[in-house]
Amino acid sequence: MNIYRLSFVSCLVVAMPCALAVEFNLNVLDKSMRDRIDISLLKEKGVIAPGEYFVSVAVNNNQISNGQKIKLAQK
Repeated sequence: MNIYRLSFVSCLVVAMPCALAVEFNLNVLDKSMRDRIDISLLKEKGVIAPGEYFVSVAVNNNQISNGQKIKLAQK
């Protein structure tokens, strides 16, 4: 009976979803940088900060492009 209870509890712990809230400690940044950085975009899941990025595209391990510069703008 105890082995089943232990297995059940183990399954619950493993299946427990991760926390959705994200917190940032701005104290790790230099004081002069804290006012210039907007971290509000990082609070949402899947958001990419606006800016210029270098990307490479590969399909089925075949390199299609390498180091193309793209610019992402804020909506």
